[in-house]
Amino acid sequence: MLTTRYANALKLPMNTNEMRLQVKEYVDRLSPERLRVAADFLAYLAERESNEATQELLEIPGFVEAFERGKEDAASGRVTDWRKIRNDV
Repeated sequence: MLTTRYANALKLPMNTNEMRLQVKEYVDRLSPERLRVAADFLAYLAERESNEATQELLEIPGFVEAFERGKEDAASGRVTDWRKIRNDV
């Protein structure tokens, strides 16, 4: 059964900083055993997100070839200082 506080937290619109604070509050109250489960679950989510982002890049036509060319250019010094391209940053 959901506690009132937990149920209310799920209904309120929160920005990412507020969500991180809420998650930290929950984590701080967990037993060591449940903390291990939470850590494993968060690791799973992070890995999955990373894999999805990688897959999205790999689906871009020509991405792998362009990435490899970029690595070769960087290794051989064929690069331009970003400040020469964007001086307004």
